[in-house]
Amino acid sequence: MLVRLMTLYNSSDSSHDLRDKIVNACILAGLAFFKTLVALMGAGVLTGAEAVLENPSVFLVSGGITAGLEFFTYLAVAKGLTLSEIGRPPENG
Repeated sequence: MLVRLMTLYNSSDSSHDLRDKIVNACILAGLAFFKTLVALMGAGVLTGAEAVLENPSVFLVSGGITAGLEFFTYLAVAKGLTLSEIGRPPENG
């Protein structure tokens, strides 16, 4: 799927830029996934490989959420999104 997404933008000069952004986002998402696992082990939530094998959903969901957040955060920052572009929340007062 990622390869198909990258080939959609082959016609313009910005295809290299988009490809680099997606690759960088994937790398950072992978790092975030494994950093979450290390943090869970450090906090004592996961204690060794036995705990991971007994309850894999804990680390998969936690790592997946973190990886997804990192992926889309990187793409948003790389695109240069600001609050004015995505809509500011209404001010109270």
